[in-house]
Amino acid sequence: MLDTDAVGEITQAVIEEPTFASGLWTEAEILTYMNLRQYRFLKATRVIAATAIVPWVPGQPEHDLPADWIDTVTARWHSFADETWVPIPASDSFELDHLTPETALTVLPPQGYRDSDLETLRIALGPAPTAPGELEIVYVALSPLLDGSGIPFEIPDMFGPYLKYGVLADMLAKEGRGQDLLRARYCEQRFEEGLALASALLDGFA
Repeated sequence: MLDTDAVGEITQAVIEEPTFASGLWTEAEILTYMNLRQYRFLKATRVIAATAIVPWVPGQPEHDLPADWIDTVTARWHSFADETWVPIPASDSFELDHLTPETALTVLPPQGYRDSDLETLRIALGPAPTAPGELEIVYVALSPLLDGSGIPFEIPDMFGPYLKYGVLADMLAKEGRGQDLLRARYCEQRFEEGLALASALLDGFA
């Protein structure tokens, strides 16, 4: 599904002219809704994931994440010393900050990672690795920017209708002459159904 096709179908659904003569919405506004809904869909369902290797300097507690990172799915530590790969669970600042000094000095590999409570695009390991290695992460990545030039959606086509309902929900909830909160609520429910369906399908394959 291309962004141009989606814009056409969405404007037909609200009986809007291709030139947006009504002044209720603009193409740029609809494309913004599309991008935000696709980001939300990808993060909530993790239907598409990317992989990256984060090189790590011994003793370094934090490192940059990929520029297109949205959310971490899994992580594992690769020790160069013995060539082992060890899964690293998600953690938080309280848990990692309360490792005892003895534990922090002797435990290898890291016991957990955190990224949600740090500044943007940073990930931390605890305790900080004391030997050379690298962190492999599977993460949800930003999708290509939909700009109305025929860019394909990142999500599978079968979920395209749900994303369009999400865009319609945003359009109909906008303050102004085109606002229709009842229909906006219905469209939002259909979008949520898409999230639930994608999550259920992925759980079934896990």
